[in-house]
Amino acid sequence: KMMAKLAASFGKPNGQAVVHPQHFSNLLLTTKVSKVRNFGGKLGKQVLSLLHSNNRSGLNMKDFENSATMSDLAQVPLPVLQNAFSLETAQFVFNACQGIDHEPVKQTSGALVKSITAFKSFVASKNQSEIHNWLKLLAKEITERVAEDSTRNHRYPKSCTLNYTYYTTSNGR
Repeated sequence: KMMAKLAASFGKPNGQAVVHPQHFSNLLLTTKVSKVRNFGGKLGKQVLSLLHSNNRSGLNMKDFENSATMSDLAQVPLPVLQNAFSLETAQFVFNACQGIDHEPVKQTSGALVKSITAFKSFVASKNQSEIHNWLKLLAKEITERVAEDSTRNHRYPKSCTLNYTYYTTSNGR
């Protein structure tokens, strides 16, 4: 699950990324400890503190936190981790820095995007007919997207927000 989450972050916002097991170690070479699932909070701070105390780089803790990778953590032997953490936590940390996580990936059915967006940009105009045409295009696009989402997901929006931004140029136009 951990490697799936890391791979998913590379495919954002719309794509997908696949990391094959033989490439896990390459990915972990550059993955910061704090970016890994379950290492962002208390456990992450404890792991970074342990790594920092065993590190001879001379970096202060803040700089070390921003540079420590899972590959650095993989250099810490299991007995050292077992001295610092419970046996279960030590094994979890040891496995994680090698890309091993036995927790299954859960399908996220029902996790739907909560907004539908359409954007139109046009040259400023004082002609109301021209502005009206742009608004009709925007309304048509939103209506089509709402209809598609309603058919697919059996829901209908409760609100609609229209944002209008007007920029003036230096000559006042």
